[in-house]
Order: sequence, then structure tokens, then C-alpha cells
Amino acid sequence: MGSLLGLGESPVTGPDGKISGSAWLSESGKGFYCTIGSRVYSTPVQRVKMVLSRKHKKAPVFEKISMTECEEYVSQGIPMPDRMES
Repeated sequence: MGSLLGLGESPVTGPDGKISGSAWLSESGKGFYCTIGSRVYSTPVQRVKMVLSRKHKKAPVFEKISMTECEEYVSQGIPMPDRMES
């Protein structure tokens, strides 16, 4: 995948072989981003490389959501966690 090497954007294909999104490296080179449909996901590059080299079995993946979506969760009455005391 050329995007992990910083060679620009790469297509993301689904199981059927059709292009379903794109992937690219962050400007800092520390994050790996991809879009699938209208959703944006990110993961640390180091962990992706460790998975590809079989040193790790998985990497954390985070979904980027807008502030509007965050506000929707709060307005739905989903409990927010209390701050942890140190």
C-alpha cells in the first residue's frame, strides 16, 4: 500500500473488489487515515506497520465524528463518564 510509504492517496477496496474509499498518511507521518463511504477512520502508523510485520495482531481504529454528532450523543441522554481523580 503506497499510502503507508507516503506516496499519496490509495484506493480502499471492499471484498467485492470495488473501490469503497481512500487511504492516506497524515502530514506528520504518524497517523494513517481512510474514508469508507462518508466515515473517516484513523489509526497510528506504527501499529499498522507492526500488524503488517506480524509483531501485533491488531491496531486501534478511531472514527472521526463531528462536534455536531458529539452534541447529539449528549442530547440523547447518554451518560458522560466522570473525570478520574489522580
